[in-house]
Amino acid sequence: MEKFSLVGHHTGAVIAFEMAVSYPKRIDKLVLSNCPYIDEQKQKVMKRRHPLDKIELEEDGGHILELWNGRKSFYPKHRPDLLTRFVVDALKSGRFGVEGHRAVREYNMEGKFEKIKCPTLLICGTDDPFVYPDLKRLAKNIPNSQVREIKGGAVAMMDQMPKQVARVLVDFL
Repeated sequence: MEKFSLVGHHTGAVIAFEMAVSYPKRIDKLVLSNCPYIDEQKQKVMKRRHPLDKIELEEDGGHILELWNGRKSFYPKHRPDLLTRFVVDALKSGRFGVEGHRAVREYNMEGKFEKIKCPTLLICGTDDPFVYPDLKRLAKNIPNSQVREIKGGAVAMMDQMPKQVARVLVDFL
């Protein structure tokens, strides 16, 4: 059976987490980048919020501004290029744009941590308000894990700071 290393970022980190849980003999090394810690408490908080990317199309284009303003606090100031990329991606996904966040909101990590058998690296940007506060708790629960914080990294850390992220990834992998 061939093994491989797996890297996932944000929503993709939750998918990578589940793959490592479901196929522990296949994953050689696991990198979870800006991975949310989803437990029952976090699910309750997320269910009370308006879905992040849920918008209604408006003739005057107001939905584009709604996407922009809804995401602005998650992206670094003075980097409208990163926020623009998100808005374009969200618009391209249309009505399916909310599905990834819905899947994360409904996922629960509790009781699965011990199933991860491979060395795991948790990287997280210190400016990601959604996941950074739970980073230490996530690391505490994943056996054989190590943490690397990337100062100033936000939700779009992979695009925002590609050299810093690549350096951390190469060192681990």
